[in-house]
Order: sequence, then C-alpha cells, then structure tokens
Amino acid sequence: MSGSVGRIAVIGGLVEPLQAAHDLGLDVVLIHHPGGVPSGAEDYCAEILEVDFKNEYDTVERLIVERHRQAPLRRVFSLSENGLVPAARINELLGLGGNSVASVRLLKDKAAMRRHLAGTELDTVRHTTVYSAADLDDFRHSVGGPVFVKPTDSAGSIGVFRVDDTEDAKEAWRRLTATGREEALAEEYLDGPEFSVEGFCADGRHQVITITHTLLHPTYYELGSSMPAAVAPDAAEAIHRTVNRLIEAVGLTEGPTHTEVRLTPRGPRVIESHNRIGGGRIHELMAMAFGIDVPRMSIAVPLGLEPVPDLTDLGTRGAAMRYIVPEPGRVTAVSGLTEVPADDPDLRLSIGLGIGDDVAAVVDGVSRDKVACHVLAAGEDVTAAERRCAEVLDTVRITTAPPGRRIDGTDRTTERGTTNTMDFAFREYPRFTPEAVVDVLRGRVLGVVFRGVIPAEECARVTERFWNSPARRTRGADAPGHYVGAYHYHKTTSDYLDEASAAQPGLDEILGTPHDTLTSIRTGIADALAAEGVRFRSASHDGREAGTALLRTWHASGRFALAPHEDEAQCGEPRQADFEIQRIKGRPIGAMNLCLENGSAGRLVVWNTRPDDAVRERLGLEYTGSPYPLEHLEGIDTLRLDIAPGDVYFFNGAYVHAVEPETDPAARRTTLSGILGFIDDETVVSWT
Repeated sequence: MSGSVGRIAVIGGLVEPLQAAHDLGLDVVLIHHPGGVPSGAEDYCAEILEVDFKNEYDTVERLIVERHRQAPLRRVFSLSENGLVPAARINELLGLGGNSVASVRLLKDKAAMRRHLAGTELDTVRHTTVYSAADLDDFRHSVGGPVFVKPTDSAGSIGVFRVDDTEDAKEAWRRLTATGREEALAEEYLDGPEFSVEGFCADGRHQVITITHTLLHPTYYELGSSMPAAVAPDAAEAIHRTVNRLIEAVGLTEGPTHTEVRLTPRGPRVIESHNRIGGGRIHELMAMAFGIDVPRMSIAVPLGLEPVPDLTDLGTRGAAMRYIVPEPGRVTAVSGLTEVPADDPDLRLSIGLGIGDDVAAVVDGVSRDKVACHVLAAGEDVTAAERRCAEVLDTVRITTAPPGRRIDGTDRTTERGTTNTMDFAFREYPRFTPEAVVDVLRGRVLGVVFRGVIPAEECARVTERFWNSPARRTRGADAPGHYVGAYHYHKTTSDYLDEASAAQPGLDEILGTPHDTLTSIRTGIADALAAEGVRFRSASHDGREAGTALLRTWHASGRFALAPHEDEAQCGEPRQADFEIQRIKGRPIGAMNLCLENGSAGRLVVWNTRPDDAVRERLGLEYTGSPYPLEHLEGIDTLRLDIAPGDVYFFNGAYVHAVEPETDPAARRTTLSGILGFIDDETVVSWT
C-alpha cells in the first residue's frame, strides 16, 4: 500500500503489529518500556517513545495527546497486557472508539470479572477475594478441597499457587505479599484439561478462531501449546458457546481475544480472558496452521482497512509450540540442532542462549520467556506438528553448571544437562496418543498424561467390580493396599508367572476384556511401535506370559501413600536372572497407570534423579529400590502431577517417584498399572 492512510499509536507489544501497521500504510508512534523496544521496531515506526507505560499513565497520556494535537491519530492500540487499559482510556478520552474502558478493566481485573458474572449462567466457579493467609485457608475449608490463588491483575502465570493445606496457604500468601500485593483472588480447583480459546471480535460480534490445547508445567506455567485441540464436537460446541457468552457479557466490541478454560466433568469453566492475542507465540501458530495474520487483523479490521477473513473453514492443518527449559546455572555448552533451514516454512527454532549466559530458575511465564528457547512446527494435522516438535526437542542439548544436588554413586555435585536424553516434564494430551508413549519409552520425555480418556461409566463399573471381587487380595507393610493381579517384586520368575496366570481371569472379568480401555491402549501402543519396526508383547519365559496389568489401591498413612521408590532396581532381582525383563536395565522403564478413582489429592511426585547401583548398595536398596530416605532427596527438583479419574499417564519409572496421600479419609486412589520397555532395539515387553 502506497501513501499514508493515517496515524496510530501503539502501546507495548511485539514487532509484528508494528510491521503490519506499516505494511497497511499507517504511520506508527510506539510507546514502549525503556530498554524493551523489540528488535526491528525502528524500521516500522515514525517515532518511538520509551516510557514505563505500566506505572506512568499520566506521562503516556500526555505524550499521546500531544501527538494527536499535532496530527490526529485514528486509534490507540495495544496487544500487551499492561497496555490494554491505558489504550482504552486514551481512546475514550480522545473519542477514537474501540473497546470501552469498563470492558477492558473487567478482563484485566479477574476479581471484578467474577463479580460482574455473579448470578449469570457463567457464574460457575466458586471464588472469593482474600486478604490474608487465614482468609485463603478458610476458603479452602469451605470448598472442601484444593484451591488456586492468584493476583487479580497479572498474566503469564505470575503468582499462581495451588493450596492443598494450611501450610500451603501460609507460603502462598507470603510469596504474594512479597510482591507488594494485599489482596488476591482465590478459586476452587478445576479438574480437567486446560485449553485456550483464540477469537476475534468485530462490530460487537465474536467468533472463535480455534481451541488450543495448553501443556502445563506442574507449577502451572505453560510449557507449550497445540492447535487445533482434539476436542469432541459436543465439548467444542460447549466451549464456543461459553466463550462467546463471556465476551458478550463483558461488552467487548473489537479486536483479538484469548480466553483460558478448563473442560471439567461439569462442562467448560472460564479461568480468565483477555482482549489481546495469547502469549506463547500463539499468533505465529495461527499463521503457520491456518494462514491467518491476527496482528494485522487487530489493526486493519477496527480501522475498516480490511474485512474480517473467513474463519469458518480453516482446513485440517495444525501447529504446535514447545518451550526448551534448561536447568538453572551458567551455560557451558549448546549442541544439537540450533537452527533450521530458512526455506522450511513449517519449522521455527529459537535458541536464545549462548555459552557463558546465566539461566535463572523458570518459575512462571515471564522467567520462561527470558530464556527465549522454543520450537514451533506445523504439519498436515496437529499430531504431525507435535511429533515434529518432539523430534527437535530430542536433538537440542543446553548444558549448565553449577547444578543442584542429585543422587549418584558418590553423592557429589555433578553437572546436569536438559532436553537431550530426556525432557524432565509431563506432556499433556486431551486424547490417547500412542506415539507419545513411544517418546517415553525412547527416553525423550519423562512422562505423558492423557486427560479424561477412560469414560466415567467404565471407571465406576471397574472400581465397583474391583471392590466386590473375590480375587482382590491385600498387600503388606511395604506398600499397604489391595490388588488384583500379580507383582513380580521379590519372587522367582516361575512363582511370578504362576501368580500372573492364576490372577488374569479375575482381572479380565473385572475389566470386561476385550472391550475395555486397557486393551485399546495396548493395541494402540503395539501399532505405534510396529510403525517403527518394533514388536510389543507381554514378557514371557518358557511359554508363560506376564500379567497384562495390576489393579491396585494404596492406603498408607503419613507423608506418602506410596513411599519414594523406583522401578529399575527390581529388574536386577537375582531370583529372576532368567527373566527377559532384566535386559531393560539402563533403558527407560515405562510405568503405565490408568486412574479409576482419586480424590482431590493423591498427586504423583517425581524427583529428577535416576539412582545407580552404587547408591542403591549404599542405601541397602539393591533389589528393592524402595523406600528412598527423604533426606537423600532434599534439594532435587520435583514434578507433581494432578491426576483425575479417567486420566491415563505413562512415565519413566526409573526415576524416584511417590504418591501423595488423600486428604479426605473416604477418598480412594485406584489405578490399573503395568510396566513396559525395550529389551532390545526391536522388542518392547510388558509385565506387572
């Protein structure tokens, strides 16, 4: 476009909206934080003013009003969280149109939005504003389960804490008040997978562009995203309806929207919403998958320079993004894939670290973004995009020093690297994806979780049969609980296989084999491995096979319902020297779990350490791998995974792990479990 079509001001944000405005023929005045002006902005802006727009609104207003008087501005835009309210205020002051200040403030102030929705059909999340740790703990008691607490006005997962008990409430409040806050929003914990909904509003009509699956770290900051999310049509329709009603309720009239929801057993529940593009390179993913330029739309459509593109038929392509999160410390080496071919439009890689750079611990979205390491990929569908991201993650290695303490044979401080042999994280999926299980078995990632895979009626049917089954047995003090099936632990090969053979008919009767989720999962894994030339079968010896699974529950009291342990030590049991499962030692050990019953607690805990034989011998755990003393686990990074009935998860059981107890004495944690892994390059076996 030649010649100027007017002038706009932009507050904060990335370079893409500036380039879009320039390409549209607009002259741009940019207001940005000192030192934060994005690279390349000078190529697209007529003027750049560096001001702390979050804390110095009066200065921002004065500067923009002065420029408006010199040459009228058509609109003030912002796609930055802290620039949204200032932009709306100045637009209203100058009569430039756009979203009302009231609407933008409702989305910025999470507590105000909850109050605004009170009494409407969107008032579906129990919440309250809290002013002390006691208030927070009182709310937790009133809810009867875990709660979340967060600032009323932040983004990027800053200051978001889960509260399970009184000590959690005290610690969360201490950390919140340390940031200068005197109040916060507390909300009930919502079970179910998390999604973000990307949309666009024009002339007061809101349209959903896509639903994005959000991959969360156990401390609730985002590790990546995939679009479009694999959501059942009725669930997708419910999400669309909920988000459209929310945008209408707050009175938004134009521009992009980014709404976070959880799909609970009771339906979609809104976490929060924003009148901006989502973070985490969401706009790039939409461009790669659907060919939609949302930064350009955000400026061109409100000004009438271009119409809203067709958002109803976006095709079948998909895109995914994954962050690369190194261990904290000083970077000593960067190796593997560090750049991608410039002529490949479906792959983008950013490695924002070099040797000698210091990496702080990643605790939220802001500290994660400072690392500036991520991969984006697109493909024929979302699964292809996710696989391509995983392939890149498997090649990148960023080594840092000094690390934290970890258990090894000498108990010395050792150097640690990340994202090469294994990504210490759980990748989350809304449906069962057997190729993701293969990633665990090949050591690419610690674990994967598939949310809501088992239908609720199947969970109820199986657990009822389990508790009423005459085949149910009781296990002793080492891991107190009930089970149907056979443990290979501390037995000869022959004794284990005899027990497995005797127990299998009772287990099949409880599960309803072959019309059950376990059979479907095993078939899916077999097919995914067969595509790589690998055979999957039950472990065997002298013509007898291991059990397919173990149905079990634990009821130990104390800090853990199942004490810290690992599954590799048992694979060296001398009485099973003739059993082929011993060939798995040194390889990833896939621990399979299908959750059938669980309360609001009962989280899985995994420590970032894989003990070797020397430390097992020193601790007297050569062939048991249990229990690891807590003092030997101090200072080691952990992941905590929330598990709900219907979830299926796999992880590398060679890493020390435990299960937290239920807070409700009446709640039970019942899972269907098994172990699987490579015994050679062409064979994966399973056992119990």
